[in-house]
Amino acid sequence: MKRRLLFASTGTGVLVAVIVFGFMWNEARKEIVFLCSNFGPGVTEQSVVTQLDTGNFLRYERETLSTTNRIYVDSAYNFGQYRCVIELDQNLIVIGANTD
Repeated sequence: MKRRLLFASTGTGVLVAVIVFGFMWNEARKEIVFLCSNFGPGVTEQSVVTQLDTGNFLRYERETLSTTNRIYVDSAYNFGQYRCVIELDQNLIVIGANTD
């Protein structure tokens, strides 16, 4: 009897964990895709960073190159599987953004 109860409670716990993990994964994906679509040509870097800072599941990294700058956005909640690359010109104005 105790063994059956242990298996039932363990199974329930695993099921709840899978559901919560799936929810977090999907929310992180939606956040990346939604915010990336906001960054069209002409948007300033300041606006991009302000919007990215509103994300609950995001992390981002800036890269400075000789002619352009990039901001890489992803999430630890989906192991970086979804990523947004935002390309900026030398004046820190968005040239384009796309999801990988």
